[in-house]
Amino acid sequence: MRSRLTTIKPFFLGLALCTLFAASSSVARADEVTIAGYTNGCIGAGCTPSANSGYQTASNAILLYNNASFSGTTTGGSLALNGAGVNGSQNVNNLGSFTRSNPPVNPTGLQFSLLVTFTAPAGLTGGSSQSFQTLLTATLSTAGGSNPWVFNFDNTPQLFTFSFTDAQGRHDGSFFFSVNDVSLGPNSTVPITGQITQASETDPTPEPRTLLLLGTGLVGVAGGARHRRRASRKERSL
Repeated sequence: MRSRLTTIKPFFLGLALCTLFAASSSVARADEVTIAGYTNGCIGAGCTPSANSGYQTASNAILLYNNASFSGTTTGGSLALNGAGVNGSQNVNNLGSFTRSNPPVNPTGLQFSLLVTFTAPAGLTGGSSQSFQTLLTATLSTAGGSNPWVFNFDNTPQLFTFSFTDAQGRHDGSFFFSVNDVSLGPNSTVPITGQITQASETDPTPEPRTLLLLGTGLVGVAGGARHRRRASRKERSL
């Protein structure tokens, strides 16, 4: 009976330690999130831009859009996408740029569509490995002439969630993304800016198989210690 109890003890010790480890691993610690992607745009009511990570422009007689790529890691859960606007090349770390001339027309009501494609983090929208896209439409509200043109976007933050599994285990997280309105003066180039807020990613949760291996290892360690104690007692009795 004593032999059976000493055999069972290491098993339950390993099981208890394994359970304690799993419980402590389930406590989420928020990490910063690396976010990357690119934008595309088109001008006109009802248009839909095509996703293209390379350099892309859209224009009409009075307005020019240059697209952008962006990449960065949040600090304190936030990341500003507000790089300087450039004309003639792909923008970096903003959402693209507008360039306008000074036409003697009133463009009020002109519509612009912005397609934002996220390529990181992995596993956006419930574990899909595909990139995630969101389409935003701005309407130009202004007087004509030399007055600034104001592009009104929906500034409501959009929630994105993600989940993926790698060698360390499963990662879960989320962030909010929003776009700012744009004021564009005559004969100027300005960026379209936005921001990531409230971003967080939990530490990986170990897979069940990993926990099982850990428990088995702990049982083995406990059994080895018991064997050494027995051998030590035998040596002292000689």
